[in-house]
Amino acid sequence: MLRLPEQTDVQAGVREAQETIDKFNMAVTLSGACWRVLMLDKEMLLFPLMSLVALGLVMAGIFVPAFAGGDLAQF
Repeated sequence: MLRLPEQTDVQAGVREAQETIDKFNMAVTLSGACWRVLMLDKEMLLFPLMSLVALGLVMAGIFVPAFAGGDLAQF
């Protein structure tokens, strides 16, 4: 027999969806504020860029030998 969802089940689902949307909106707002701060002081971009370069070097140091050795060829 087909059971219709209880009113409280529906309300809980709507409330959970609204909380997720609110969290996403807050993340977008926070990202925009961070971007405005970075645009006011462009020297603050130096650390994230250096971190990105370092991450790329570490990743290359791991994956280039693995690909060259054929260890990742099976994937």
